[in-house]
Formats: sequence, structure tokens, C-alpha cells
Amino acid sequence: MLNYRFAFFVETHGRASNNGRASSNGRASFVIKNGIMKKVCILGAGVAGMACGIHLQKSGFQTVIYEGGSTPGGLCTGWSRGGYSFNGCMHWLLGAEKGSSFHTMWNEIVDLSQIEFVDHKERVQFEVKSHVEMHGRTSDMTDKYGSNIFHFYNKTDDFEKYLLDIAPEDATLIKRWMSCVRGLNKFQEVLPPVIADDSSLWQKIKFWGVKMTVRMHQLGFHYLKYRFSGILQGTTHTFAERFNSPFLREAIKNLYEKEMPMNLLCFVQSYADLGVAKYPKGGSEAFAKLLADSYLKSGGTIKYNSKVEKIVVDDGAHKAKGIQLKNGDFCEADYVVSAADWHWTMFDALGEIYIPSDLMKYKKIENSDVYYSYCILYLGVKDGMKNHPHFLRFYTDPYLLPDGTPFDKMEVHIYNYDEKLAGDDRCTIAVYFQTQNGDYWIDKRANDRGGYEDIKKKFTALAIEKLVAHFGEEFRDKIEVSDLTTPASYHRYTNNYNGSSQGWMPTIGRRSFGKVCGLSNVFLCGHWTIPGGGLPIALKSGRDVARKIKNAEL
Repeated sequence: MLNYRFAFFVETHGRASNNGRASSNGRASFVIKNGIMKKVCILGAGVAGMACGIHLQKSGFQTVIYEGGSTPGGLCTGWSRGGYSFNGCMHWLLGAEKGSSFHTMWNEIVDLSQIEFVDHKERVQFEVKSHVEMHGRTSDMTDKYGSNIFHFYNKTDDFEKYLLDIAPEDATLIKRWMSCVRGLNKFQEVLPPVIADDSSLWQKIKFWGVKMTVRMHQLGFHYLKYRFSGILQGTTHTFAERFNSPFLREAIKNLYEKEMPMNLLCFVQSYADLGVAKYPKGGSEAFAKLLADSYLKSGGTIKYNSKVEKIVVDDGAHKAKGIQLKNGDFCEADYVVSAADWHWTMFDALGEIYIPSDLMKYKKIENSDVYYSYCILYLGVKDGMKNHPHFLRFYTDPYLLPDGTPFDKMEVHIYNYDEKLAGDDRCTIAVYFQTQNGDYWIDKRANDRGGYEDIKKKFTALAIEKLVAHFGEEFRDKIEVSDLTTPASYHRYTNNYNGSSQGWMPTIGRRSFGKVCGLSNVFLCGHWTIPGGGLPIALKSGRDVARKIKNAEL
């Protein structure tokens, strides 16, 4: 499910000269046309767009990012209400510390030393359902100590010790699982390998050296070994069935809200074990602002509140001439990069003319093909909540989202570890409700604004009652601020299809969505280009596109 083909981008710095060679301060000068730096229009000031822009600026291009909203970051965003800051996206940043090649790639575009990171002891703490029907009978779902709480520890040693304690009958499988994760730890500094996708074996050996090349082959053998043994194969649900402990079997199924590929789970465990995936204090908004500052310091320009109507194409030349904004303005460009929604780019901005034929079927996208969206209830409470786990799930009486999505539990993220969001004696809380019915919310807001606001208020009240039932009646009086976001919020601020939170689902397959057929100077980047999406893909794809544009000028 993970795509580890990553591109090498040779950095150059400084300003361009007019002589066709690098200037004395290092910036490439081949991007001069008629005495003017070649211009790249980038659609979207999300992470991918800004990453691409920074790399292009460092290589001597003139870039302008056109952003439909009023803030940078795209989905990587946050906002404030009544003195509380709400984190809209990031739970951890892959590459936060040395030990992952993503650390190198992030530091190419932003100084990570400016950020204070939090490394949690537990990833999540959740209730295992008290009673589950098994083979026609009801079983009590508790561990050997009578507890129905499962602890998902970040460090492999801690997690293994815990699992062996509560399920000694599954010792062999547990040890094999943890051995797989520890084995992956040895390769994270070369994953992804920072080298071009199309490099020859000799180029790879020359760049990495023999030692690094051997390590990549060792990774392949490690992966195959644990795939054939069943650890890196199947999903969390199929893997769970191999445990003898009923409690552990049910807990593994519920590590995530949805069924998760086991190879993805093991890689995430490896990141956490190494400490290379940590939470940045200040959350998504602070990180996006750092990235925007870095882009602006590199010489780039961001035009906010600038909605793009279409990419203007010279059909005879099979090239884009630039972009046209909603207000009618035309912006000329030598290259156009869309870091925007894939469906909008291919079917609206480009008029469905330049889409690969095998992707035409996605003109109407099935809800199951794209990542779920969210309703998220944000609360500001006058309590530091220091005695509570930072991330927990607990069961409640069954209830429905207004769009019909059923739930029987609450997923609660308590930011009691980030004083930058609310101070030491207060904190923000986010309660997550996944939904694939984003169209319901988008249509409701567009066609019945009053009804939309009414159902938001009613659902907020329902959710608060369930939180009060769990935390106690005194919790109600501590709530100072509430704000419910919906898929319509995602759609309005990012234009993501149906309010999707992360592009295509990994289950759609390994196909690439990053190609534009028949146009030599239009490129796509962002989390829609590779199924699975997320910040690593946004970073990687922006970097790759910058390399492609630079190589086109060589």
C-alpha cells in the first residue's frame, strides 16, 4: 500500500544570471527566457504546493501560488475560537527526528529545529467491547486483570511487554510481530530512498554506495520474509483472527476505526518506535505558517483569495499558456502545477480533455474510493485535563450522525500536552466522527443553510451529553467554546472532492493519479497523486514535480 519510489532533487541556491550557467552564488540560470526568469503558476498553498514552490525558487524559477482561501496549509490548518486554538489536521509528523529520510526532505524546505515535538508513550487507549457474540455465545471481553481497556504503546518494547503480560498464550505470534517491526527500524533512514525513480542500478550504487544498496536489498528480503509468515499480509482484521486470546483478538480489530493493511500498521509502529513520528506543538496551523514563511523567504509569492477558473491551453502547441482566475484575470506561465483537488483539476480546470483514458471512470467517484471525511466537534474547556489519556475511545449507546452514519462509540483527542493551543490550565478537545456521506453535508449547506446550522447545533448537544456521561456532570460547566466542522467545511476551505480528508483510499490500488496526458508543461502534486495521501505524499510529490520541471529545462 505504501509507495516507496521517491525522487532525488539536486538542490541549488542563489540567484540566476543571464549567461546560461550557474551564477556565483549558486542558483541555476538556465531558467531565463528573454531576460526574464521562467514563471511557474502553482494552484493551491497546501503543503505540496509550498514544497514544490520552495524547491523551484531555490532552482531559479519565479513562482506564484494562487490560493482560493485566506490562509496557507490547505488541509494542514487550524483556527481559533474564544482564545482556544484548534488543530485541524496533524497528529504526528513523519520525519520529526533524524532516522528517517523524511527528516532530510522536510529540512530542505523548513527548519525543523524551530519546532518543539511531543513523543507520546501511548498512541491510543480504548475500550474493548464488553460483550461480543462468538460462536453463538456471549463472551466477556476483558484481559486477565478484568480490565476492558487496551493500551497501544508507541515503543515496541513497551507494547511487547504489555501484550505478553495480558496474552501469554499468544507469545509466539506477538514476538514474531514485534520482531518484524524491529527489523523495519533498521531501514527507516533509507525509506524513502532519496534518488530518482528512473535511475539505473549503476546510478543507485554510485549515489548510495555499495553499503546502502545492499541495505535496500536486505529490506526486500525482510519484507518478503514477514509477508510469507503472514505478518505483512492481509489486514488488522484478518491478522486478529490468528490470536487465541479473545480480548486481544477484539482489540487488534479495533486499533483503528477502519480495517487497516498490516504492512501499513507495521511501518507506523516502526516510525513511532524510532521516535521519528512526533506531534509538533502548535499543531497544523503553526506548521503551515512556518512553511509559508519559508516559501516567502525563498522569494515566492502567495496570492490569497484567488480562485482559479481554469488552466488555459494552447491546443496547437500542446502546452498551457497560464491560468484564468474566477475574476477573469489571466496569469501567464511557462509551467502550471496543480496542487489542488484531482477531480476539479482534471474535469473542470482542464475540461476532461487531458485525462488518461483509464481514469475517465472517476468522473463520478464512488464514496468508498476516497478517504472518509469528518465531522469534528472541537471544545475549549477550562481544565488542563492532565489526568486523562491524550487519545481515547469509549463505547456509548448507539447513535447516528445527521447524514445517517451509525456510531456506538466516541473517539476523543485531548490536547492536554500542548499548552500553545490553550495554556496550562485549559485545553482543547477534538471528537472525531468519520463519514463517507460528505455530499449530504455539502448539499445541505448549499441548499438549506438554516437547516444545516440547526442540525449542527442539535448534534453538538448530543455529543456533549455523551461526553458528560463519560467524564462526569462537572465537565459540562467547563466547556467555554464549541465548534463543529463538517465535510462541508472541508469542501469549502479546500475544494476536496466530497470533503475528503486525504485523497484516495489505499484500497483503490497502486495506480498513479499524477499524470496529465498531452500537455508537456502541466504537472500535478499533492495527496491525490498517490492512493493513501497524507503529508509525506504531499511533501514527496511537490519535491518530485519540482525536479521534473527543472529537468525539463536541462
